[in-house]
Amino acid sequence: MNRINGILKKSTVCAAALAASCVLLTGCCDAPSITGTWNGTDTDGTAISYTFNEDGTGSCTDGDDTVSLQYKNDTDNQVIWIKAAVTGQNTEIKLVYEVKNGKLILTGEGASTTFEKASAS
Repeated sequence: MNRINGILKKSTVCAAALAASCVLLTGCCDAPSITGTWNGTDTDGTAISYTFNEDGTGSCTDGDDTVSLQYKNDTDNQVIWIKAAVTGQNTEIKLVYEVKNGKLILTGEGASTTFEKASAS
């Protein structure tokens, strides 16, 4: 249970990326797309992978644990809201995001994590 709660907290960073992909859904052409899979490492050195789909859904994987997410974003303010249900509790988290030099930077709760886009297979 604690591991899943940890994933949800890590997913906060993921939420920013998920919401950014909503840019495609809202018709904004200026914002960079975050659609796809992004890989990073959290503050304790654990590898994290986030997948953001064009339809506002996605997932966050940390080891063997995966949490499904829904997201929306405000591209003008580069803010993402992520929703997830973990252990029966619905949670919504607000993150700030930036896509810079091909990397996704997610900031929430005073911490930032940088993700690199995975190569298409």
